[in-house]
Amino acid sequence: MTNQKPTVSHSIISTDLKITGDLHSDGGIIIEGQVKGDIVGDTVKIVSGATVLGDVRARDLIIDGCLTGTVRTGTVKIGPQAVFEGELKYDHLEVAKGARLDVKFNMVFKEALKLPLVGNT
Repeated sequence: MTNQKPTVSHSIISTDLKITGDLHSDGGIIIEGQVKGDIVGDTVKIVSGATVLGDVRARDLIIDGCLTGTVRTGTVKIGPQAVFEGELKYDHLEVAKGARLDVKFNMVFKEALKLPLVGNT
């Protein structure tokens, strides 16, 4: 027997992709391009230069691009390049200097968020 942790796969929406529709993953999702639709994943990362127009549900979320929508997450890290407009329901929040936010904040404990979210859509 080994004590190796299972690896989490990540799906990447690259900079040249524009997706209209919902994304669901049991693993991680990295958004480098544009998504118009809701996103559900274990971990979601919206990189600088990426755009998401829709709701996001994830156990862990990193925002450093543009996001417009409602977010439900356990932990969210908002980076210095982030532009976020909408509503945030979270358990733990970190915001870097330089982030631009127009957000309604609502701190909710993980149990109330029903995380992890895969299967709870």
